[in-house]
Amino acid sequence: MHSWLTSELSDNPDEAMRVKLKTEWEIRENLFNITRFTQSQYSTVRRICNGVIEQRRLEREQQSERDRQRHLQKADNNKQEQAKSPKPEKETIGPVAQQVIQAAQLDLNTLDMATAPA
Repeated sequence: MHSWLTSELSDNPDEAMRVKLKTEWEIRENLFNITRFTQSQYSTVRRICNGVIEQRRLEREQQSERDRQRHLQKADNNKQEQAKSPKPEKETIGPVAQQVIQAAQLDLNTLDMATAPA
């Protein structure tokens, strides 16, 4: 900026034009360098992001495979447990349930006797 202002105040028009052109060239060169640096930084950030995305994809695939193996192993263990100890076909009812059933049956019997014709 200083050079450009000096060229404006200069008495020699050739020297003023040379300073202006040099200043414009420096500005253009600096803008070009900034653009190149920005593109380089963008490429670097993009490579890093793509690497992270690829790593996460691989981790998800590995986790999926581990989950699949665990599921298969758990299914095999369940089948083995069922083969070792077969469940009884008829489950027995507890003593409290038996008492409730007997009380209900007794109530039904007393109702039948009360409503029966004499």
